[in-house]
Amino acid sequence: MPRISIRSLLLVALVYPLFSALPVMGATSDFTEESYNNTLDSNRLYYYLQFLPLGYDATDTSKQYPVIVYLHGNGLHHKDNGNGNYTSYFGDLSRHYNQGPARVITSGDNTSMTFTTTNGDESFIVLCLQQRTGRNGWQGKQVIPFVDHALASLNIDPNRVYLTGHSMGGNGTWKVATSSENNPNRFAAIAPVAANGTNTQMGVDAAGHGLPVWAFTSNNDGSALYYGTTRPINSMLGLNADPTPRVTAYVGASHGKTEEYAYSIASTSRSTFALAGDPVDPNGSPPVTTLLPVDFALTPHSSLYEWFLTQSLGTTPPPPPPTNQAPMADAGLDQSVVLAQGVSQVVVNLAGVISDDMLPNGTLNGQWSLLSGPTGVGVTFADSTSPTTTATFVALGTYELQLEADDSALTDVDTVVITITAEPVSGEERRILFDLGPSSTFTAGNWNNINNSGAGVKIADAIDDTGASTGIQFEVTSAFTATNGSGKVASDPYPETAQRDSFNVNSSTTATFVLSGLDAANFYDLSFFGSRSGTTIREGEVTVNALPSQNYNAANNISTVVTFTDVVPDSSGEITVTFNTYNGSGHAYLGVVDILEKVPEPAGGFRVVFDLGTTNFVTAGNYNNVTDPGLGVHISDAIDDQGELTGVSLEITNAFVNPNGSGIEDDVIYPSSVQRDSLFVAGTDDAQVVLGGLDSADTYTIYLFGSRAFGGDKTVEFSLDGGLTWIDLNCSNNVDTVIEFPNQSPDAQGEFVIDVQADDGSGFGYLGAIELIKN
Repeated sequence: MPRISIRSLLLVALVYPLFSALPVMGATSDFTEESYNNTLDSNRLYYYLQFLPLGYDATDTSKQYPVIVYLHGNGLHHKDNGNGNYTSYFGDLSRHYNQGPARVITSGDNTSMTFTTTNGDESFIVLCLQQRTGRNGWQGKQVIPFVDHALASLNIDPNRVYLTGHSMGGNGTWKVATSSENNPNRFAAIAPVAANGTNTQMGVDAAGHGLPVWAFTSNNDGSALYYGTTRPINSMLGLNADPTPRVTAYVGASHGKTEEYAYSIASTSRSTFALAGDPVDPNGSPPVTTLLPVDFALTPHSSLYEWFLTQSLGTTPPPPPPTNQAPMADAGLDQSVVLAQGVSQVVVNLAGVISDDMLPNGTLNGQWSLLSGPTGVGVTFADSTSPTTTATFVALGTYELQLEADDSALTDVDTVVITITAEPVSGEERRILFDLGPSSTFTAGNWNNINNSGAGVKIADAIDDTGASTGIQFEVTSAFTATNGSGKVASDPYPETAQRDSFNVNSSTTATFVLSGLDAANFYDLSFFGSRSGTTIREGEVTVNALPSQNYNAANNISTVVTFTDVVPDSSGEITVTFNTYNGSGHAYLGVVDILEKVPEPAGGFRVVFDLGTTNFVTAGNYNNVTDPGLGVHISDAIDDQGELTGVSLEITNAFVNPNGSGIEDDVIYPSSVQRDSLFVAGTDDAQVVLGGLDSADTYTIYLFGSRAFGGDKTVEFSLDGGLTWIDLNCSNNVDTVIEFPNQSPDAQGEFVIDVQADDGSGFGYLGAIELIKN
């Protein structure tokens, strides 16, 4: 038995000074056996075991500790010897070392009661109070004054006081926490273990207090003790208590083992059982079925003590440790970009975004790559590691680009589709042909073959009759009935394979397909053909958008084609087609969809080209020459490429440095005199050109060009939105690359403001031509 020294002081009001005693050998920090006088219980002397963490300094009141108050079961109480003197029983406190939180310390499992949280290491004060009234159980008047005594005497965080107990102490945990003396509530959370003698009212009162509860029981602890947990817990669940109580039920654990498991460092690692087929309630109540049949355990709290540290009075509990979330990649919106006539490449602005929680190590990397595109054709990224960059395309077609976000542990990818199409020429036409039918009757050449009649995208980027990519998509949105290969064959109007096969519908089916990627400014002639050998009527009805329907009979058909002329797509560039049987026919057949795209002649449009440069390379003809790099209006009424006045003005509002005549002399895009000269900026200077006299209700396309005979980097940056977005053009030895700003609207004053600056590291930036097209 350890040697014990005792000093006694009387309790005055509710301030209870502590008594010092002998430390327990082998513990990292001291256990002491203490006593105090409880004025709410006839000034009786109570004894308790006290544990203070290593480094506890009573004089440092700025450091406050969480505290666990433990209530023992019936086997550890003392009976009054009749004279109120308990000195002869004082040493019996040592029996607490083998139960509850004290055993965790003395067994060496966690000698400092220190646990790691998101706010750093936290160490508990542990107080084990000894009952003196025998089997009468624990009462609020015995425990609440003790808690107040500890709060007044020790450096305890008043928001983190936790009450727990086993058996009679489990019952006492419920009783004390819901007693009238506990008003206001002192406890941040309670944990009754193998409680006996409870009732449903305890759960009602706990729910009313808003108490966080984690209760422990076992299916092998006797029905009285088992229902000592289920009764109050189920009453809390019936009231939808907030927070919802937690329950751990052990398999086959005895009364003592339930206590051992609950207070161990890994209290939730034991197997648990689903609470079905409950023991019989000795009070005759029906089996409980609403008790949550789970061990709440494994995450995020691996022990009761760590769960305690997430509960706090009057403050938000500390969050669980952050876990690494996958980064997010957004490659931006799909784009359809026109490659201008006479231009060999086009630069497209990529507006990707990557984001992350910056776990696990604060790094986030982006990477662009080409997933698919025309065979043998690549894409050049200005900076493939930057989400916002440019990509240069040199061939028509559909390209799928991927943006990857990588935080070194997890990744995310997103894709964007860039369709490069040829610039339409006024009055020009192109034809797109679709053959619908089984793969056995595939039509060779520049046809788009579709052999699946089900719903879904069938052609993502159709080719025209020259084999060029169009960006037009064919998608079946409501399926046909089946495919057929028994059409009547003739030499016209389509190849034999296209006439022989088809998709068909029966009388109960209406098929629908959508043509998208169309130009809402163009007109389309849509022709439809279908054939089926035999004389039985095979009449079908075609409807395009909201236009009047047309019908044809596919029986032995070799010549009938129905055509809808000058169809205009909707504002999103789509045309919807439906196909169904007509006039009582049992089946209808559609084998060919023939599209003729027509680019209308411009109505009121114009093209204006400004040649910026030296007086040595003035461009003759219908060009507007600007040779002065200084401030001022240099063109007040520009002419278009037909020599007509347009009212368009050009003003330099931030001056260039000087003219330059050292561009590459070539005529790939513009006359050589246009490509040869330019105005330039240097260093960090920003030149600014304003195009005025425009109609803010119209849209315009702007092309910018610059060239400088040089082997290094001569990259210039252009912006059309006040510097929010910059697009790069490397002028070094440039003969065929322009920057395009398509379908732009002037501001309310009818102006475009073009900012020009040298890219970082290039030193100089050049602007040799501005081409303005009114759409």
